[in-house]
Amino acid sequence: MGKQVNFFMLGTDESVFHKVLTDHQLCVVPAYVTEPSIFPYNVLPGISEVPRGAEACIVRAQDINGIILDFFEGIRLYAVDVHDSNVIQFNRCRLDAGTLFRGRIWAEMSAPRLDQHGREVSVYKGDDFESSFNSLAQWIRRNYKRDPQYGFYCGPQAYEWYLRGGQLSQH
Repeated sequence: MGKQVNFFMLGTDESVFHKVLTDHQLCVVPAYVTEPSIFPYNVLPGISEVPRGAEACIVRAQDINGIILDFFEGIRLYAVDVHDSNVIQFNRCRLDAGTLFRGRIWAEMSAPRLDQHGREVSVYKGDDFESSFNSLAQWIRRNYKRDPQYGFYCGPQAYEWYLRGGQLSQH
């Protein structure tokens, strides 16, 4: 069963969030890479600077070597397997033509596996993984305000931008 928190972030909001991740021994890694290896971002790149840049993953530092990558021939990229890896999907917000599109953190709390009879079963990813997600979700809920339009969480910079007439989109 997956869990998610939707939000709106602008540059400063995202920088502060990245610092919170680092303080919790969490790393941000690209969701898509051109080579079969993953390295954490020291600084989040601009969304247009990397392939599919709005998509990233959050991973506990000790789990980074356990990330599973799948190769997609059609796009010639390796993608993090968010179902089988202990990662939190981090869809970054993007600002386009005066509209801020929502982001989210999302995680699947179990992974599909085959049992001894070949049937698919769900295997829980563990209390530490779920606790990492819950800590981030709680931080967002405590530090961000709800927007009146969708009820998503707005970082301080995004909320001020919205109050000055900025447009929000849930898509």
